[in-house]
Amino acid sequence: MKRTPGLRQLYNPNRFYTRADVRRLTNLGRELVNRSDDVAWVSRAECKAADPELFFSDAPGASKFAKMICSQCVVRTECLATALWGDERFGVWGGMDAGERRKLKSR
Repeated sequence: MKRTPGLRQLYNPNRFYTRADVRRLTNLGRELVNRSDDVAWVSRAECKAADPELFFSDAPGASKFAKMICSQCVVRTECLATALWGDERFGVWGGMDAGERRKLKSR
């Protein structure tokens, strides 16, 4: 897979994302989705060992715990990019919940 220089540095929950950053993430998501044969990044995800309900729960504190798992994941950039491209409206993806992703895309 072709890597965009500096893409790993794009993911930082405390960072202000520019429109160019969001565009780069979304383009990466499109590339990952279009390369359906290349799902190797999914097998390296930290969440694969966790209960999926944790990432899609409305229970108080669930998203905080899910984000903690994401913060230690090596493929959170790919996950966030895929969620942005696929316009995922539920759950925690790449360390961001649906509201945070909406805000990110609206910049």
